Amino acid sequence: MTALAEPRRRDFDLNPSFVGEVLRSIREQRGLTQREVADPLGMSEAGYGHYEAGRARLTVGDLRRFSLALHVNLEDLMERLGLLPAPDSDPPTIEMILRSIRRTPHLSEEDKEAFARLIERSRRILHGEPDADGA
Repeated sequence: MTALAEPRRRDFDLNPSFVGEVLRSIREQRGLTQREVADPLGMSEAGYGHYEAGRARLTVGDLRRFSLALHVNLEDLMERLGLLPAPDSDPPTIEMILRSIRRTPHLSEEDKEAFARLIERSRRILHGEPDADGA
């Protein structure tokens, strides 16, 4: 089992019950078991179950790891969690997204910067530019 390890960061303020519903919905749509999601995350099935039950909180650093374990791209996960606009709305520019994140009062400055890095990295990957993070 290869864990998708990344250092834990401070929690950001999303309702854990809502996050759990989203995770469960994606997992079931993909036909995955909790064990199949938990293994690449390097946690027990019960540990992952805490996220789906709303008893554990995702961190900004968790988003990428969870998207990989759930076989969904990061943008889709962020849309489902309400962190990005839905695809049927007018496509926002990177600048619009970053402004929106910077104005979000319940995110710490550290979380805002982490989101900005994720978005910029996604932009580089989508445009075929070198990934400065080496992934």
